[in-house]
Amino acid sequence: TSVWRDLCLWFDNCAHAFMALALVVRQPWLAGGAVLLAAFTDERSLVVVPALVLYHVATGSPRATSIGIVAAWPVYAAIRIVLALQHVGTTPSSGIADHAILIDNLENAPFGIWFGLEGGWILVGWAVYHAANSRGRLLGLAMLAAALLPEVAALAVGDLTRSASYAFPAVLAAAALLRTHARAGELTKWAGWAALISVVVPNIFIMRYVFIETSLPARSVLTWLRTLP
Repeated sequence: TSVWRDLCLWFDNCAHAFMALALVVRQPWLAGGAVLLAAFTDERSLVVVPALVLYHVATGSPRATSIGIVAAWPVYAAIRIVLALQHVGTTPSSGIADHAILIDNLENAPFGIWFGLEGGWILVGWAVYHAANSRGRLLGLAMLAAALLPEVAALAVGDLTRSASYAFPAVLAAAALLRTHARAGELTKWAGWAALISVVVPNIFIMRYVFIETSLPARSVLTWLRTLP
């Protein structure tokens, strides 16, 4: 829910769209370029690179595609160094991993991490379990790490839930892994449950403070009731 709906008109949806593009394309320069654009939109995109690579590995993309995505890291770093030497494009580090922020986020970590992916955790957990049991523990650990890396990194900033939502490509990577060995219709069923949970359960957002937002069906009913005489 936090990924594609943006009440505060922030730029995260643009970064998410670039990451989605990196999932779709197969050409190395296009995939890497999409990640680079996502990174310049918001650096949080860089911690999602493992999930993007895992998705392409699971879908049988050419190895060059994954190399292009990983190459976005050093290319981004080189460009930022050049910009910093030219005294432009520097990024302030204040408000990142401050003691007060970490304490607040650790207290609310379960809510922040869960509502980063919401029902998507069903697919991630299922993929980790099946990968560890049928395709090797290393793959299962890679899937878990790819999902948790953006979530743990989100603890360093005030907008915990919004930052945790950057992990959304891990849900698609999990679905790609499950597609290879799930029984017919099983993946569709659990993806449906994941979507239903994400839509129906109210959202709890952690942004240095906690606030609860009604679910989409509830908001729809309330909007309809307000139109009645």
